[in-house]
Amino acid sequence: MNTKINLSVIINGLEAVDDETSAFYDTETGETILYNDDWDNDVDADELEDERYMPLLDRFEINEYHMMEAYAYNHSDEHPELMQAIQGRKAFRRFKDAVADAGIEADWYEFRDNCYRSRAIEWCDYHKVEFEDDTGLDGDEDEEE
Repeated sequence: MNTKINLSVIINGLEAVDDETSAFYDTETGETILYNDDWDNDVDADELEDERYMPLLDRFEINEYHMMEAYAYNHSDEHPELMQAIQGRKAFRRFKDAVADAGIEADWYEFRDNCYRSRAIEWCDYHKVEFEDDTGLDGDEDEEE
């Protein structure tokens, strides 16, 4: 592959991944292909075995819960309710509600976007793929603190 990947294409693919949906980077078109057994897919499952299609991270590798946990921990002094929100069942819903109630949605989504950006860069580095950072994000996530 000779051209650089637009990082936003990888990020968009990562954001679409869930329990039933996988994402692949199509090296010929420069697009992300989503695959789900229940959909009428553009590509057959056996075609995805071709080296043309590079699998993106799965939902476990992306780990959005870890993103919430890191954000809650980094903001626990001013918003201790975030740590409570991520405990137990329905943590995603409670966290989203707590962030909205605290009025820090924009900050959370910036943090989350930077985490996805970081995952996309890690994917590119692992696959030795050059990329263009067209996201406009600053990469200032505090995920590992």
